[in-house]
This record gives sequence, C-alpha cells and structure tokens, in this order.
Amino acid sequence: MVRIACFIDDERLLKAVQCALNQPTASLSLFSALQLSDDVRQTARSAVPDLIFLELAPGLNNAHVLFFLRADTATRCVPIVLFSYASALTSHAAALGADAFVRLPATIEQIRDTAENLVPMNHAREVGVAPARRPNLIV
Repeated sequence: MVRIACFIDDERLLKAVQCALNQPTASLSLFSALQLSDDVRQTARSAVPDLIFLELAPGLNNAHVLFFLRADTATRCVPIVLFSYASALTSHAAALGADAFVRLPATIEQIRDTAENLVPMNHAREVGVAPARRPNLIV
C-alpha cells in the first residue's frame, strides 16, 4: 500500500486528491499546511510516507514545511509534489527540492498521473527502507 502524506488546507484541492487516489492501494494521512508543530513533525515521521503532497498557497508562508521534510532523515528521500496557483513556482520547484510541481487548478487526472509517475500505486516498500530519489517532474 502506498502511504501519502498530504499537507493541504484548501478543501477543493483536498477533495481532488482524495478522488484521484481513492483506491485500495493508497492510504492518505492529512496534515495542515499552515503550521508545522513538533506534533505534526512526529506524526509525519511516523506515517512513513512513500509520497508527500504539499500545498503552497498564496499568503501562506509555508515553504519551511518543504525544508523540514528535506532535512529530516525520515522524509529526506520521499518524493514531494508541490501544488500552487503561483505559476512562478514552476521554475523554482526543483530548486526548492520538489520532485514535481502541479499548477492549480489541477484535474484529478493530473494529480493521479503525477502520483503514479513518482510512486506506482501498486508500489509497496519495506518499512525502514528509504525509496530512491526520482528525477524532478514539472507538470
């Protein structure tokens, strides 16, 4: 089963992600993209995600979540997909450490395809074994 950590606060985006990945081979853990507390950090670590979705929304100064995820040994190699309405982030996503960028609004198919390109939905990895980093993918 693929474990996906979602740092998303936009209700429409969250519903689109849930629709795109509504299958028995995916498990979603939901976190707020607004604040990164010690509790959220520990929960994200213990979720042992195979894939991370992070919403970078206008007015949210939450790029620190991405930096935390890349600095933490438990999530360092986990592919991260950034979602944003800001088209300027397309060119900066790879430099920020993201593996993929999806410009919003996104279709369910774009979300599903991006996830599938990074971690096949039938993927199952052993707990404690970090996945290999894949090349950046800008959608």
